[in-house]
Amino acid sequence: MWDHLKHLGGILLVTLMVGAAGVAFSLTAYRAIRAATTAKQWPQTEAVIVAQTKKDEVFDRHPRMTTTVRYTYTVDGKKYSGVEKREQASVADAEELLEQYPVDRVFKLHYNPADPDEAVIDTSLTAMTFLYLVIGVVGSITSIAMLVMFFRSIKPSEEES
Repeated sequence: MWDHLKHLGGILLVTLMVGAAGVAFSLTAYRAIRAATTAKQWPQTEAVIVAQTKKDEVFDRHPRMTTTVRYTYTVDGKKYSGVEKREQASVADAEELLEQYPVDRVFKLHYNPADPDEAVIDTSLTAMTFLYLVIGVVGSITSIAMLVMFFRSIKPSEEES
């Protein structure tokens, strides 16, 4: 009987871990989607790229590029500056981002009218956001299915007692 309970405890632990991971991935995706949706509704103004850099890094033995794009913009006659920093999985992705935002390029950005210091240069969603959403939903559904199976498996044991 104790072995049976240990086995069920292990299953319950795995189920809760899968569920927690599913919720965490879903919340991360939800926040990114909500932020992009909110920023798209903000007013736009012209901005100018003033600098860009890329930095090679190694994270957990995997090469990674960090790109930084610095820009300035004006709202109601006041000048603001901002920084867009992104981690890229490959050098090609980093180069593509830097080509998209060359120094002296003029472009439109969205700024928060309540706090013009907050601005977004790109309101599009990345493939990673959708991947996080899929992983989160699948993890949550899997966890619910595992919980149903868990509680069904302990019911016969209680009836035997």
